Amino acid sequence: VASAGSKFKQLSTTLPSGVCAFKELLELYLQDNSFTGHLPLNLKFSHDGNMDISANKLSGELPASLSKLQC
Repeated sequence: VASAGSKFKQLSTTLPSGVCAFKELLELYLQDNSFTGHLPLNLKFSHDGNMDISANKLSGELPASLSKLQC
């Protein structure tokens, strides 16, 4: 899967563990919701991908796959 996102706003739940089932995400758009908890530590995200998880209520450690991303 190249892209995953939420077109529904104001979702308030933890992120589904199934997001880690994707081999390597290129795009992840989950902004402007009310996701809680943490990003799964085994999330595999492409270093040349696009991600927006802003305006949520996430907490905890960032997955290692995000450590080399540039803002």
